[in-house]
Amino acid sequence: MMSEPADRASEQLPERVRTLSGDAVYPNETRWSFRSEGATFSFNFDLAPIAAGPIVISWKRTLIWYLQNKSAHHAKAAFERVLHLMRFLSEAGRGVFLEITPADILNYRGSLPPKRQWYLTSLSGFLCRWSDLGYPGVSAQTARLLRSLRLRGNEKGEAVRTFDPFEGPLTDIEFTGFMAALNDRLASKELADEDFLVVWLTACLGLRPSQISQLKTTDIVSPEAADGRRWILNVPRLKQPGLAPRTLFRARPLTAEIGARLRRQAAEVEQRFDGSLMGPPMFPASKEASWLAGYEWHRTANSIRIAVKAVADGLGVHSVRTGGSLTITPRRLRRSFGTRAASEGLGEYEVADLLDHSDTQNAQVYVEATSEIIERLDKALALRLAPLAQAFTGHFASREELRTAPGGVVRGGVQAPPLGACGQHAFCGFAAPIACYTCRQFRAWRDGPHEAVLEKLILDRDRLQATTDARIAAINDRTILAVAEVVRRCAEADGNG
Repeated sequence: MMSEPADRASEQLPERVRTLSGDAVYPNETRWSFRSEGATFSFNFDLAPIAAGPIVISWKRTLIWYLQNKSAHHAKAAFERVLHLMRFLSEAGRGVFLEITPADILNYRGSLPPKRQWYLTSLSGFLCRWSDLGYPGVSAQTARLLRSLRLRGNEKGEAVRTFDPFEGPLTDIEFTGFMAALNDRLASKELADEDFLVVWLTACLGLRPSQISQLKTTDIVSPEAADGRRWILNVPRLKQPGLAPRTLFRARPLTAEIGARLRRQAAEVEQRFDGSLMGPPMFPASKEASWLAGYEWHRTANSIRIAVKAVADGLGVHSVRTGGSLTITPRRLRRSFGTRAASEGLGEYEVADLLDHSDTQNAQVYVEATSEIIERLDKALALRLAPLAQAFTGHFASREELRTAPGGVVRGGVQAPPLGACGQHAFCGFAAPIACYTCRQFRAWRDGPHEAVLEKLILDRDRLQATTDARIAAINDRTILAVAEVVRRCAEADGNG
């Protein structure tokens, strides 16, 4: 295309601008790189089939408006959609163009497959804003066409609605297995408190990695400073148009144990920086990175995302549905949080509030989703599913080991024969023998009456299914699978499997 000289083009752009978050961007550079809202952003204009000219200047000016009035995430999404359009126009033979015309829009729309129609929906708002700002490149006619088109939105919630086994929410059995493994690693001191808290906040509060990356030590509020009854975590709200990060917060109540752990984490960080930072990060980076003033030492959202996945992969939790290790990402844990909230009876407004959504558009899918609960779990099914679930994490012991176990013998009743023994030196406070089968300290005895325990649990489940609802009936499903695994292994050892 015809273009102006590079030096003349540069005169039409300011040397430096500040985003809504206060980050510096240098518009004349062909690559904008900056860190904002807990993430690193890169706008590489060298990837475009055109490198200079009025249309690129207008594109940059409109992106600047987005950075100053919306957010870096909105601007990045708009950049990628325009880049995709420009590549299409270039490949279609529009080698010289100074304007995106109505014909270009119609041709682009026709090139998009059904599942990509939302590309134009996302692009439309940006191009209309471009035209409204009066910058050359998008005519009023093009803007009118875009506003008149019936555009399809992105297909939202398919993974949630279908309970996709790799990207959708975790089932109750998968989630309880994941949390049990996480708590077990913490108890055995194989997991640092900081890593545990990052994963816990993701799984149990549904926080985005960018929210965790923005947390500061001052965001944890003790019961004495709050309402005198509970710990509070002030969570920064995201995606609030026209507002800088950490302008709005949502108060999220915490259990006493998690609140105390977060406060200890905050105290250790504050001691580490010893007053050198105003409001240190709750989860600091391993080394200082240059960022906006007030966000020194904060980790990026991607760093948090990688940490969550690393911890989850290390737990080695298995899925009954796939027979392999659970695929865990922060997004999947967040989807699980939303689905579990809806299954507890919360409506779309409450779910939207918990997920920090400004409207109910995306929350509705959680309310509509049906939790993956096994409606009928009998002994035969439990024995088939048990090897896949790997819910039994203990080991088998001899009579001699039962007598010498530090935690004592585990029985189903006072006069009942032993089921196994506890390998823990301290009192755990959980109800034996039900809690024992999913504990890795449990030492099962091969001659114990485990089959009787399994049958009783299934009878209790059937009774609850008939008198209450499926969720209450399924409360011990993971334990049932753990007991079934013990029964199956005992049968194999006896040559009857």
